[in-house]
Amino acid sequence: MKKCVKCGYELNDDAAFCRKCGEPQPAISAQNPVTPTPSVTKVNIGKNIDFKKLAIKIGIPLLVLLIGFGLFRVLYKPTIDLNKYVTVDFKGYDSIGKVQIDYESKDLNERLDKILPNKTDKLLDKIEDQLDLNFKNKKALKDYIATELSSFEIDQKDKLLNGDTVNLTWNLVRIGELQELAELCGFKVKAEDRVLTVEGLKEVGLENIWDNLEIEYSGISGNGYMNIKPYKDNYNIEVENNGSLSNGDKVMLSLSENELIRMIEETGKRPNPVSKEIEINELNEFLKSAEKLTEDSYKKITDAANRAVNKFVKETYSKNATINSVTCEQVNVLSKNNKDSYGDESRIEFVYRINSSYYYDTGLDEYQSTQDAFFVIWYPNVLVKPNGDIAEDYVFNAVEDRDHNFPVKAKSNSSDHTMPLRFYGHATLEDYEDKHLKTNSYEYTYTSKQPLSKESIYGVGGNDVSEDSASSSDSSTSTTSSTLVSTENSDEVIKTLVYTNISSFYKNYINAINNQHIEWVDHVSDEVAERLRNMYNDTNGGYTFTIHKIWIDDDSIVINKESDDKYIVTFNYGTDITYQDGGTKESHPKMHIRMEIKPSNNDWIITHSEADTSINTSGHTVVDITNY
Repeated sequence: MKKCVKCGYELNDDAAFCRKCGEPQPAISAQNPVTPTPSVTKVNIGKNIDFKKLAIKIGIPLLVLLIGFGLFRVLYKPTIDLNKYVTVDFKGYDSIGKVQIDYESKDLNERLDKILPNKTDKLLDKIEDQLDLNFKNKKALKDYIATELSSFEIDQKDKLLNGDTVNLTWNLVRIGELQELAELCGFKVKAEDRVLTVEGLKEVGLENIWDNLEIEYSGISGNGYMNIKPYKDNYNIEVENNGSLSNGDKVMLSLSENELIRMIEETGKRPNPVSKEIEINELNEFLKSAEKLTEDSYKKITDAANRAVNKFVKETYSKNATINSVTCEQVNVLSKNNKDSYGDESRIEFVYRINSSYYYDTGLDEYQSTQDAFFVIWYPNVLVKPNGDIAEDYVFNAVEDRDHNFPVKAKSNSSDHTMPLRFYGHATLEDYEDKHLKTNSYEYTYTSKQPLSKESIYGVGGNDVSEDSASSSDSSTSTTSSTLVSTENSDEVIKTLVYTNISSFYKNYINAINNQHIEWVDHVSDEVAERLRNMYNDTNGGYTFTIHKIWIDDDSIVINKESDDKYIVTFNYGTDITYQDGGTKESHPKMHIRMEIKPSNNDWIITHSEADTSINTSGHTVVDITNY
């Protein structure tokens, strides 16, 4: 305690003023501070410390640390993460964006420089011994590893939209093969596939260009075309697999990359969607099944076949024959199985029963016979629309089956004598089925359709179907001959076969080129077939041809008999046809032909054909055989 310096009142040592008189008080002087007495610990050096225990306490942890560090140095292998060296960006416009890949091979090489030892002699020897890989130096080894580690793929690199995903995939098989080399070199490889989202492409406007496209179809299913008017008369639309389209195909429509870029740059818009899939269902196709024809189409082709068979009967049967009836017995549609073989893709065959009576009076004897002949009229490759209607541009060119014929004998009324006759067609329906349907079963399958009528369409009491539009030629000017052939193979009989066969050949040829299938032409040698193919390839510009006239220079026919049933015939013939564009042109008007004929079955073949400009028919007998 201290006392006030004025009044002597006792105050606390830290009082600044007297509580009694208020006199200020001086601070206590810091003189003579009290110094604490330090405590002293006495250490007995050399007697109380256990250095052995101290060494154990310090040494064991240090030893463990040193061993761990050594093991780390021995076991640790640096890892090369390949994804760190691949940068993927996206450039361009939305919808036509592209992947831009930056593979940082320089950084990878620098990393390999740090990992691989500077002195690699022992390492290179080890690699050669264990892996049979030889490297001259460290650089060669490093370059090899860097090249092998750049094995990755991007699944879509262009035509990208913002929001699309692309996959970066490492070739882990190839990288796996490198793991053993990496192990020897003291490192590991890490490569993980990545899914990247497309972003940052320049935005463009959207426009639906796919609605209300002006589309036209051409060609035949299997070889069809889709023709699309350019969008806004400016941007051409591509069609996937155009030229080989079939009904039922689903094809993709799109703009080419150049067209797409041009549209975006010119309009600031892109198609929405970028492409469009549509199904093809409007191509004409070959008739492959009898059930496919609509009722109206079936009637249309039946009427055409009826006119054709009536025309055949009128122009072919002898004046000594009476036609009792002509009825349709079968209708079959044949469809080819083997697409690589020659011949019609399909055909519809009408089988007619022609019943006729033959009477001939020689003056000494009378011969007569009544006979059925089953004759075939067919139409090759009938084109129908998907709904079964016959296509408007199909040309009804009937093919007559004159390749098959059979013998009969007309009996004498007064003796045992007979007169041999020969009929075109088949003696029975079974014979037709054996030679057409069963023989062709290896190449064709067939479906049948009920004939529209079994009533006679010609003959005594028949309907005698009109021949209107059946032929543009006047049949009265045609030279006709008998299907009922006389006893001997006279020159007139051989000529008749020539007329018939060359007419059949040329009609078949015109039908073949109109349908762009020159391989359909038959009854020709390999030499003639090659000539026809070359001529077709050189001259056919996609026109449709119509026959106006086929004629033979009768004076030029030379018949040489090689055996009882083989004749060699040479002659000249020509044709008048019309192109599709309406211009009349005489096609091959002066042809020289060599034909081999076997009258017993009318087996024939054209063995030589050539244009002969020296032919002059002036003053010769020119026979119009258009209606044969």
